[in-house]
Amino acid sequence: MTDEQARKEMWLRRAAQAWTLIGTLVLLAALMTLLGRITSALIPFGMALVIVLVLRAPVDVLERWGMPRGLAVGLCYLATIVVLAIVSLILVPTFVQQIAQFGGRFPEYANKAYQLYLDVSASFTRLKLPTFLTAAVRNILDSATKWAVDVSSSVASGAVSVTSQIATLVFDSLIALLIALYVLVDFGTMREEVLRLFGHQREHADHFMNITGRVLGGYLRGVVIDGFAVFVIVAIGLSVLKVPGSIVIAVFAGLVNVVPYLGPGLAMALAGVAGLFVSPWLGLWAVIVVVIATQIDSLVLNPRIMAGQVDLHPVLVVFSLLTGATLFGVAGMVLAIPVAAIGKAVFMYWYELRTGRDLATPDGVLFTGCEPGASPDDDAACEADHPAKERS
Repeated sequence: MTDEQARKEMWLRRAAQAWTLIGTLVLLAALMTLLGRITSALIPFGMALVIVLVLRAPVDVLERWGMPRGLAVGLCYLATIVVLAIVSLILVPTFVQQIAQFGGRFPEYANKAYQLYLDVSASFTRLKLPTFLTAAVRNILDSATKWAVDVSSSVASGAVSVTSQIATLVFDSLIALLIALYVLVDFGTMREEVLRLFGHQREHADHFMNITGRVLGGYLRGVVIDGFAVFVIVAIGLSVLKVPGSIVIAVFAGLVNVVPYLGPGLAMALAGVAGLFVSPWLGLWAVIVVVIATQIDSLVLNPRIMAGQVDLHPVLVVFSLLTGATLFGVAGMVLAIPVAAIGKAVFMYWYELRTGRDLATPDGVLFTGCEPGASPDDDAACEADHPAKERS
């Protein structure tokens, strides 16, 4: 082959690669557009995925103990319903009572807020501040008042919309439970059929599926544990201060805690407003309680909980959160930990496969051979896949 032919073949190969890349990007864009149009239809499937990830491990354990898979799924469903019922019986009455109390005393809170506005406005008038500063403060107070009125009217007009959304959520939940039931019962067969699609790459696909399922399941467990810890701290602190709706605020803080930084900020604002309706000092102390709770969570609890559940060192947890927030905003913060954990596990697998050297060790810090949540002393749980040992 002459040099000219070699160059021509090289350019043809590069052109083919370029067109392949362009085609892939076009297909991805079309797929994202399609997903955007059918998002509402995919919500039950997303909820079903969460149910499968949460219940898959206990179902597998019961099946290994000799129980038929269908019976194991039914037993796990029953246990989940019992746990949710107990939690509801404990929390829901208090939750509803505090909402009713808050709604009944809302006119009183609104009057106090308006009186506070009048007092602040009068105090600025007596201080004889420069005209431009007085005007700026009055504009801020007027804007805050208008915002409060708009929020109140929006809440009132959106009552019917909220009711319909609750009905939709209930319907989607029932569909998700049905989908998850079918998937859990036939999970083994479905997994086998999917693996057949990969042919001679079956072993790698199987390992990747194991990594993904283990990490996502651990991440969901970590989110639940972390959110419950935040709920307990905030509920105790606000209850001691006698902030109106302390349990409601604590539940909200635990739910929005899944979004780092943004979620705690919303909980802080809600606690501050609820306390402000009683007195400015109570509003300040309510904010301080939420700040302390979120700092304890973000600096101590969250990194350690997630490290134990997804096998990711606390330093890597913090690094992934900051990187995800910087690059992709809120979505990056939510997805940062599972993406980082899956990426680390895949890197370990391919490194050992290609180099023939062990990277993971049971007593390691950054690279461990243990399943998430397992103790390094548990030899069975720390027998991870080691391609290097298989090749030796």
